Amino acid sequence: MHDMTTIEASPEVIDLRESQFVDLRVLGARLNALSPDDIFRFCIEVTRFRSGPFVIASQNMHGVHTYLTDDNFASLHEHPRTLVHIDGTPLVWLGRMKGYDLTNDHRTGCIDWIPDLLDLAIDQHWRVFYLGSTNDVVERGADELRARHPGLNLRTRHGYFDSAPDSLENYRVVREINDYQPDILLVGMGMGRQERWILDNLDVLDAQVVITTGAMMDLVAGELRMAPRWLGPLGLEWAFRLWDDAPRVAHRYLVEPWLILWELARGGGRASRP
Repeated sequence: MHDMTTIEASPEVIDLRESQFVDLRVLGARLNALSPDDIFRFCIEVTRFRSGPFVIASQNMHGVHTYLTDDNFASLHEHPRTLVHIDGTPLVWLGRMKGYDLTNDHRTGCIDWIPDLLDLAIDQHWRVFYLGSTNDVVERGADELRARHPGLNLRTRHGYFDSAPDSLENYRVVREINDYQPDILLVGMGMGRQERWILDNLDVLDAQVVITTGAMMDLVAGELRMAPRWLGPLGLEWAFRLWDDAPRVAHRYLVEPWLILWELARGGGRASRP
């Protein structure tokens, strides 16, 4: 648990291109060296000065493959209002091999720090909106979060709708979010789809900080089993997921790393992006 009393906002809003959040490049993908406290401090500053929306996106090895092959995903990660935290120990190791000053504090899987963020939301009187998962999962997950975090101001909506930017359903979802005016918008629609939706709607969202969360709510609701947390810093969380749900994740862990190497070896994808 982080000590929220030690996190204070600086006099002016963070410039994402300032040196403290300098862009790193690992396997061609953009990263920022962020600890959980950096993320919390950033959220405090943005919400205090009402300067959003900004995006906090995540990156892991699966995300690197998506970055190299999905234009929308890459565009959100390269957006000037986006920070990209490292959600995977292998990227920390690869960054160190490139000479970057990365530590275990920079491995920031959202399932580990979102609980502290929600406690901070209570302390700061933030409104939190979660978009994603099925209707059943999001309702069970929301009940669990409210039980774990009494006083949390949380509204949710499932993520199964026509997300085309010009669709009536999408218009209604954006309007529902904007009517609530969330300080924190959590989007858990699966890697790829969630980034595309954020990119399509960022200019019209009345939210301060938009955070990609992947399958977070499925884990909270018990729909997916959570890997023992000690495996993450060892870089072995993938092994648990492969053992627990091989049909769903085998391609991600056994095939995509080779595809990444192929993309980089042939000079394709976005490996040469500045």
